Amino acid sequence: MSTDRLKRWFADLPIRSKLLLMDLTAGSLAVVILAISVVGYAWMSNRQALVENSAAQAHAVAENLASALLFQDQATAKEILGEFRLSPEVSAAAIYGLDGNLFLHYGAEDSVAALPARMAANYTHEFQGGRLHLAVPIEHKGQRYGSLLLLVDTGQMMHQIAAYVSGIIIAALLALLVGAGLIDVLNHFITGQLDRLTQVMQRISEDGDYSQRITGVDSGDEIGFLARNFNAMLERIELHDKALGVELNERRRAEEQLYRLAHSDTLTQLPNRQFFTQYLDEALAQVAALGGSLALMFIDLDNFKATNDNFGHQTGDALLRLAATRLRQAIRGEDIVCRLGGDEFAVVIRNFRETVQVKVISEKIIASLSQPFQIDGKDLFVGASVGIALAPEHARDSNDLVRCADTAMYRAKADGKNRYALWQPELGENLSRRYQMEALLRKAMERRELEVVFQPVHNMADKSLAGMEALLRWHSRELGAVMPAEFIPVAEECGLINDIGIWVMDQACRHLADWRRGHPRLFVAVNLSPRQFTDPKLADRIAAVIEAHGLPNNCVELEITESLVLDPSPTTLGNIARMRELGLPIALDDFGTGYSSLSYLGQFPISKIKIDRRFVASLGQDKNSTAIVNAIIGMGRSMGMQLHVEGIEGEAQLDWLRNAGCELGQGFHYSQPIGAAAATHYVATHPGGEKPARAFPLNPAISERD
Repeated sequence: MSTDRLKRWFADLPIRSKLLLMDLTAGSLAVVILAISVVGYAWMSNRQALVENSAAQAHAVAENLASALLFQDQATAKEILGEFRLSPEVSAAAIYGLDGNLFLHYGAEDSVAALPARMAANYTHEFQGGRLHLAVPIEHKGQRYGSLLLLVDTGQMMHQIAAYVSGIIIAALLALLVGAGLIDVLNHFITGQLDRLTQVMQRISEDGDYSQRITGVDSGDEIGFLARNFNAMLERIELHDKALGVELNERRRAEEQLYRLAHSDTLTQLPNRQFFTQYLDEALAQVAALGGSLALMFIDLDNFKATNDNFGHQTGDALLRLAATRLRQAIRGEDIVCRLGGDEFAVVIRNFRETVQVKVISEKIIASLSQPFQIDGKDLFVGASVGIALAPEHARDSNDLVRCADTAMYRAKADGKNRYALWQPELGENLSRRYQMEALLRKAMERRELEVVFQPVHNMADKSLAGMEALLRWHSRELGAVMPAEFIPVAEECGLINDIGIWVMDQACRHLADWRRGHPRLFVAVNLSPRQFTDPKLADRIAAVIEAHGLPNNCVELEITESLVLDPSPTTLGNIARMRELGLPIALDDFGTGYSSLSYLGQFPISKIKIDRRFVASLGQDKNSTAIVNAIIGMGRSMGMQLHVEGIEGEAQLDWLRNAGCELGQGFHYSQPIGAAAATHYVATHPGGEKPARAFPLNPAISERD
């Protein structure tokens, strides 16, 4: 049909037909244009939505996979990937580590094989063969651990687009039947619903809030079906997101609890050795990188082992908790205190300008720990020895810094305990000698390097021989002559003192048994270490040695120090009570140099007090020493105790002390300490007194109490 004839035919049509034809033509054109537009729009929108939704879901799963990939936990990773079962469009997933190796996959093998491994390093997406390939990083707090690759089927998207086209055609046919106006209203209704759907999807894509829903779309057509299914999908994602949130919170709490257990001391709640090692390494690295100084303190509680042994572990644990509290209070808020184990603590101090600041903190710690600890109604005393090392002055490496602080702490102990010592280069040599001394001391008895020497004790009144004091000497092949003040503390610390003490007792009794054949009133005095009193059978062991040599108990005098009776443990009290039952005389050695007190003297069965040589040396020259000696003599006589003086070196001292009422004396005026053979000769050539020395005079206060 030619154009002219077509125009003629159209011109000849009735107006209604023309309008209908126009409507039909306009509608048809509108349908074609709308179909093309909506299909294109739907294609792009759904394609973008698929990418965004898949990316959002992939990022959510990737965040949950970070800890599993970090700890190589395939079970947890597999459980998390299993959540893709709720998303049927995800046909496969794969996890790649930073090294590019496959860690775990989800889905059929052929589907997993379709995932290009090259995308693991390039976080992008691409459409191939009607499917979406998507790669996202697995990271946490900016730290990347690997990649997650997804294979998403686009079939549902194509169904959605087909549904859009069908809806448009139906709407167009209806519009052609009911008129352009209805078509316009229908078109507006359709586009309005699509707008709401698009807006909801856009908001979810932007803020990730899956609690939003599509409202106002309740039709039964494809758009309504899509809206309802989309709302159902959002509900499932929201529930899954909440479940994952709960799981992550529980996992986070569990990880925090595990971290606390791994880095915290359960007894004191202080950071433990593992935390200390890690913190010190990091702190030293910062000092090396940024400059500044760092101080490390090693703190060891003095006499804690004896307290723990005597009063029990429960009391020891309570003391450690109190000590930890005092340490927290003694340091600054920015400093760190850790428990390394046992009674050892460490303090790391940073941000100080002068070393004197560190010393002030050390003094504060020592003063705090020197105060009595009140536990179960008892006042317990321990004190603290503190070793200090500085970085970078003394060491730059954590192991070297720890070694320096530990060495300085041992110097503080060697210098008398309850003090601090700053590391010096020569301390390393001293520590080596201490370790060498301990090793050699363990061999000294079997190598017969230990020797018991004796110093004579005389009656002041008639100058007759009253007894001998047994003294220990060590002649080491490697170290030469080692003074008791140096090796006795080592023997106490390493636990050899009990065996050495009993050996000295046996040697002293063996020689006394020979001497008493000619001097039946002779006694021997043996020094006991406070550490020996931690043995609950000490008194019985001593009595067994005396009995083995056929001696009476009252001829062996046991010398103890004031520190033992200052804070006696139940074990110490039990041993002293047993010694009294066995009739073993007890002398208080070096009286006047410690915590001399009438209350202590009245509580224990002490038969004799020995006045220390330091007071005797300046007797008659220093008025304070003279006054102290007079006070001690008055105290001892009033309590019925025998008075024994050490360090007598001249006749003038002897006369003064004899006139003051002292009964027994020893010192270089009579004789220096001599070997066993020389002591035997000394006993043979010095007559004993007619009146026996009071080996065990009664203390009136004790007699009345008993």
